[in-house]
Amino acid sequence: MLHSATDLMRYKAVVEGSNLPITDLFFNPSLSVVSHFVVGTSILPWADRAAVSSQHSGTPDPQSRAIGLAVTKDMVAAAPSVVPRPTTDSAAEQAIKAVEDEDMSDGDRIELVYERASKWLKAPVSHETSEVVGHVEDFLIDWPQGRISHAVVKCGEALPLQQVVVPHSEYEVPCYQEPSIRLTSDLGQLVDTPNLEAMALVDRHWIDTLRSSLIT
Repeated sequence: MLHSATDLMRYKAVVEGSNLPITDLFFNPSLSVVSHFVVGTSILPWADRAAVSSQHSGTPDPQSRAIGLAVTKDMVAAAPSVVPRPTTDSAAEQAIKAVEDEDMSDGDRIELVYERASKWLKAPVSHETSEVVGHVEDFLIDWPQGRISHAVVKCGEALPLQQVVVPHSEYEVPCYQEPSIRLTSDLGQLVDTPNLEAMALVDRHWIDTLRSSLIT
């Protein structure tokens, strides 16, 4: 079952009966595997967040808009703490700073190895000619595998129909660059038909349009 990454970032993580907001996801860009959920541990927006391994997650429930985590509150409290990183530094500069920091925390190590899904939204999408043909609007994640199966690419600025679902097999992630993906197939030939029933409660018009046009 497919789920939208941006939708999951508005789900709740259920931990011992308590609901904690999911604020972000970490994933491996090359393998496209979700590694951690970032859950809010305080009502304060500037407070630290806990990165909980996706290995502890259940299947997202689109009805309750919640994901059960097989962890205790104490485990969440002990999970690596991550905070939003400054956007003024490049990914390479952030990595160098983290390596040079003798007191690098577990949260810093996660930031060094994995990428935030939120950071990849609006990332440029190019073709083999290096021409930018669009931007990443979202990712579709297949559960229970926890793999990013598709990228949703926005090719225009006005019409919701200008959203193209690109299978993971049809793009690659350039190494040692800022977030971006490169298509390996012609954009006009990329028409996929995944089952997007799991996105039934998403409230954004472009996803509704995308879903209705792709359901078989």
